[in-house]
Amino acid sequence: MVRGRRLILVRHAPAADTAGRCIGWHDVALGDEGREAARTLAGCIAPARVRVHASDLARARETAALLVGAAPPGDAAWREAHFGAWEGRTWAAIEADDASRLDAWMRDWVATAPPGGESFATVVARVGAWLDAHAVATHADDDARPQLVVAHAGAIRAALVRSLAIDATRAFAFAVDHLHAWTLELSPTGTTVLRGNVPLPHALVSDG
Repeated sequence: MVRGRRLILVRHAPAADTAGRCIGWHDVALGDEGREAARTLAGCIAPARVRVHASDLARARETAALLVGAAPPGDAAWREAHFGAWEGRTWAAIEADDASRLDAWMRDWVATAPPGGESFATVVARVGAWLDAHAVATHADDDARPQLVVAHAGAIRAALVRSLAIDATRAFAFAVDHLHAWTLELSPTGTTVLRGNVPLPHALVSDG
């Protein structure tokens, strides 16, 4: 027997020194503003009522730790897209130094990878593998608590594209703001969006 499970996808708090920069796997910490914003939400998630997961990148794990009181084990499946040689650089510098490859990527970011990085299709595949393994409960799994994941905008969009079975080119139709949540109900027959990009205090993560 397979039964549905609730999935709550939370974007991490704002990180430090990211304005105008290409930040994917580049492992930046939370900024002071982001850390304070996450602290103000401490206690809004009851860790006993959800199974908490997080990307293994520092900005996601620190956000999770501030929200629930302890950092969960990091999971690379929920990392942001990998931008390879462009990581940590300003977009202006990338445009100046690598204009042809940047243009190729911008024209087809779903299938085209940055140099040494990964395409959005690859992100959809790795997040999809996690969903296949974790997002539904079987008769052997007695823990049917909602799965709460603290991750990144790209990974969350990938999860939405995959779980809703829509074209990946529509990924940016989904707003994914810092410390906002998408709540999905997954089942073997399909996915229902219960809440979309809701501020975390109003996501009601303890209602399922």
